[in-house]
Amino acid sequence: VLVLVLNRHLNTADEVMNIMRKAATRAAKEESGDNQPFAILIIADEFTPEALRQLVIHRQPAQIDTRTGKNMGGDGLNIVAVRAPLFKDDRRDLLEDICLLTKATRIENPQGKSYENLSSSSFGVAEQVTVTQSRTTITAGVADPLYRTNVIEPYVSRLKAVSEDTSLRPDQVSNLKARIAALTGGVAVIKIG
Repeated sequence: VLVLVLNRHLNTADEVMNIMRKAATRAAKEESGDNQPFAILIIADEFTPEALRQLVIHRQPAQIDTRTGKNMGGDGLNIVAVRAPLFKDDRRDLLEDICLLTKATRIENPQGKSYENLSSSSFGVAEQVTVTQSRTTITAGVADPLYRTNVIEPYVSRLKAVSEDTSLRPDQVSNLKARIAALTGGVAVIKIG
């Protein structure tokens, strides 16, 4: 599953189209040979109705016009749009953790007009994504021990050091411990509502 993390709104159909083109490029690199269409999870602050309509079009099954042979419907892709929960620093931290686990790049502002210059390497990869009405669970696909040793473990060590600060409130310590558990277990959970 490809994972795109946007720390901003997804506004227009053009933005969605550019993202889908880049996702297709990245999916071709990740292709496992099982002929399954790629799946994509897009996490953003907000989705406008125009952007959601375009995502729905891509999700609909292909409808081929028998006279012309042209696709009149969607792509039949497995696309999930999830609104990023929490606010300010808590949201930023959660998105950063998801990026770390999936090797995604958090997009703050579109790189170029309407994501036309978005890099296919901005997408992370998750082994599995489960979405329900109130929760999204992302199981990381990072199996590279070198990445875990050089990137994730030092990051977790910094979080542990911060969690030992006696000036933190109990809820801040609890939040840090939950983040540490998610990072060491390779699973990020987004609670919605």
